[in-house]
Amino acid sequence: MGFRNLAKFNIAILAKQGWSLLTNPDSLLSKVFRGRYYPNESFLHANLGSDPSYARKSIWASRGLLEKGIGWIIGDGKSVNIWNDSWVPGLPDGRIMVDSISTQFTTVSDLIDEQGLWKEGVIRMLFSPIQADQILKVLLASVPTPDSYSWRPDNSGIYSVKSGYKLLMGSEFYPQDELSEVQQWKKSVFSKIWACSIPAKVKVTCWRFVKNYIPTNVNLSIRRILVSINCLLYDSGQESVQHLFECRYFKQVLHILHCNFINISGEQQWLQWLANLFESISVEKVRFFLVAIWAIWGYRNKRLHENANQRPEEVANFVIQYIREVDEAFIIKNSMLKQRKTQWEPPPTDCVKTNFDASYQSDTWIMSIGIIIRNDNGLIMGAGAYLNMKAVNPEMAEALACRQALRLTRELGFRRAVVEGDSLQIINKLLDGSFDRSSSSSIIHEIKILQGSFDYLSFKHTPRDFNLSAHLLAREGRYFVTPRIWIEKAPMTVETAACEDRRRLGLSG
Repeated sequence: MGFRNLAKFNIAILAKQGWSLLTNPDSLLSKVFRGRYYPNESFLHANLGSDPSYARKSIWASRGLLEKGIGWIIGDGKSVNIWNDSWVPGLPDGRIMVDSISTQFTTVSDLIDEQGLWKEGVIRMLFSPIQADQILKVLLASVPTPDSYSWRPDNSGIYSVKSGYKLLMGSEFYPQDELSEVQQWKKSVFSKIWACSIPAKVKVTCWRFVKNYIPTNVNLSIRRILVSINCLLYDSGQESVQHLFECRYFKQVLHILHCNFINISGEQQWLQWLANLFESISVEKVRFFLVAIWAIWGYRNKRLHENANQRPEEVANFVIQYIREVDEAFIIKNSMLKQRKTQWEPPPTDCVKTNFDASYQSDTWIMSIGIIIRNDNGLIMGAGAYLNMKAVNPEMAEALACRQALRLTRELGFRRAVVEGDSLQIINKLLDGSFDRSSSSSIIHEIKILQGSFDYLSFKHTPRDFNLSAHLLAREGRYFVTPRIWIEKAPMTVETAACEDRRRLGLSG
């Protein structure tokens, strides 16, 4: 199946069941296991138990993996142990490291006051300055919610077998002394592949070559599939990925395409050779090289399955014609994109439209928010610019901007609104009815509660180019120490952008 470590892959699959026991406590399996093995504890903290079933032992074996990747999203803080659990995103493994533990403070709720704010004095007394700063950056929801589990290795916060397997494997894919060098070659080659103006199917085929995921005869023989390992094109040598670049047929095709290059030396790895080659030739030559790989592999498969026979000249002519057609298609596509209308669209007549955006600096966690509210005639009803210091990632920054957009819209007295932003992740989370486990989950939950205070409210994604006015306000927000709110007006740069939107739409009034 191609897994490098089947035992660890099995653990990753079993951890999926363990994750289900943790996050779906009302499921039948969870109730049975809890009643039989750990009635007074959680799955993560319970012992194996007496006379466990085979299923219990198997799932319990995945507990170590889950403990390694699970973190907490703070709601009311009542379920999270300050000293043992992973709950501070800015710290290694999310855990607090101290020389001595204060028994007076046990759960995170002990660090939160009655107003739902951090007890800053207590936190700075208990923890080092670095730890205290990171704790105070953890955002607390205005509406208290229960604490929830989150899978830290995945941005979605939801466990997947893929992310669990990757966490188990760590850096075992290559010996440690070779890791940086091999990865550097791959990164160099991949950057050239993905940057090329060629169809995705060509890029994916070339990516599979670099990863050695191609069913060459050598790879098939390794998997116990009985085939001849000789090259199908010239029957000269064993058909491997490296052999493709050494094959006479491939060299003849490249010679016709004027893509001559030096041979692989005996001491040189083919991946290193490919990385050096791509650095030494032009972007256009790289295009021809990649399309030639795809075309020759296609001919090889036709020769295997259809007994086709093509001379190198025919394959080279196909490559030239194919690239010509691709270039023509790109020209047509670009002209169509230029003709497409790129403008803000007004809301229905009985609604306002609220656009929001966030500007985020990852090195300082500083973010600013821009909000603009317009009616169906494109006239500005209100605007706001805010500076906020507590976003741990861009997604959380956009969620905070959306929450503030709803608050401002409601404060200005509007009860029917279309809320629009350029963060597809946040809009999808708001439209999705499932429980969110990402770092912004508490904010998403609060936004959905705020939604109930409107007579009508819909969320809509818009391309970044259509969200220019909110983007300009977010940039303005960087320079304000306190929030700024405008009624029926906005800063000059924003008003100019809004007027341009109205001009394009032919609106008046």
